[in-house]
Amino acid sequence: MAFIKRPTHEQLKQQLKQGSAQQAVGAKAPYVEQDDTQTIETWFTRLHLFYGIPFNYVVPDARMLPIESLRFFQVDNNWMEVLIDGAFSIGASKAPDKDSLMQSNIMAVRHSAKQKRGSVRQLILRKAKGPAAEKAKQQLVAGAADAPGPVSGFFLRSMVVTGWPGMQVYGFSDSAGQNPIQILRMELLSPSLLFVLFDGMVASVILQEPSEGVHFGVTPDTTPPTTELRYAATGGDVTSGQIIPSQETYPVPMRTTSTFNVLRANTFAQQLINQPTVWPPGTNPPYPAFTAAQFALEMVQGVQEVSFNISNS
Repeated sequence: MAFIKRPTHEQLKQQLKQGSAQQAVGAKAPYVEQDDTQTIETWFTRLHLFYGIPFNYVVPDARMLPIESLRFFQVDNNWMEVLIDGAFSIGASKAPDKDSLMQSNIMAVRHSAKQKRGSVRQLILRKAKGPAAEKAKQQLVAGAADAPGPVSGFFLRSMVVTGWPGMQVYGFSDSAGQNPIQILRMELLSPSLLFVLFDGMVASVILQEPSEGVHFGVTPDTTPPTTELRYAATGGDVTSGQIIPSQETYPVPMRTTSTFNVLRANTFAQQLINQPTVWPPGTNPPYPAFTAAQFALEMVQGVQEVSFNISNS
């Protein structure tokens, strides 16, 4: 968008009238370029998502966002409208008449910019690759709103942001986590500060490790460490991989000569072969061969997640 001499208010009104008349007969407006309109709409759309707004305008005092904190908020629509008014005032020599063509065009641009809030994240994700990106794209479709509503969000300042690169966020409009809402913006403002905006009033949030974080391991919080045993085969009323209710803290043998918590894999495998509870109820010895895949099933650890419900009280 080129910078030119600012026209007067009357000149703008005349140009808009000419553009409207020529567009009605299929001609191109001589002064009002479509690219300029799209540029303005994009700018205002990004303002709705706080792009280009100084951080201290949003969080004026560092004490509002202490270390290891999670702060939820709702965007004040009046504040946002005043912000857009200020942006429009840059190109106006005086306030437009209430019923003027200029005012109607301004309202059209404002409405279009608000409607396109979700398109910014769509463009960002379109270029992203990988499992996390694909999940985010699916979430974008599932949480799409019919019409733009209020905007809410949160700031997370924590070492969790640093320690879980690629963390996935899910927002819901209900505390049960059944109605997903669309993420309008999700961005790291610093290595330990995550900023998220939702298209709607968020009632619950789930923070989840990236899906590719599945790994083998045990729970190291006890001595010795423990793991959750799963059924090694399907039979009766149980399914292979289902956690055994009575074996959620099964002790795991570790090498006593090591200070690095090294698992005695062969000993553990032999224990599981002869462990009656890993087989479906009613299975009698001799038990089936215990395969490497079944051992892996016992050792796999899924991604960790944390959920938060926002109380209205």
